[in-house]
Amino acid sequence: MVWDSIITAAAVVSALSVLGAVTVKIVRFWLEQKAQEREINHVKNEMGIICYGVLACLDGLKQMGCDGNVTQAKNDLEKYLNKSAHK
Repeated sequence: MVWDSIITAAAVVSALSVLGAVTVKIVRFWLEQKAQEREINHVKNEMGIICYGVLACLDGLKQMGCDGNVTQAKNDLEKYLNKSAHK
C-alpha cells in the first residue's frame, strides 16, 4: 500500500512536470512570435520609407532631364506603391 501511494505520487508529479514544461514552451513560442511580428512591422515601415526616398530620387533625376530607365523605374515604383497601399 505504501508503494502504491509512492507510485501514484510520482505519477502525479511527473504529469504536472510535463504539463508545466509544455506550458512554458507554448508561452515562449507565443512571445517569440509576438517579437517577430514587431520586427516584421518595423522592417516593413523602413522599406516603405526607403521606397519613398528612392521615388524622390528618381523624380529628382527626371526633373534634371534624365530619361529612359529613370522614367520606367519611377513609373514601376509608383505602380508598386499604389498597389501596396490598396492591399
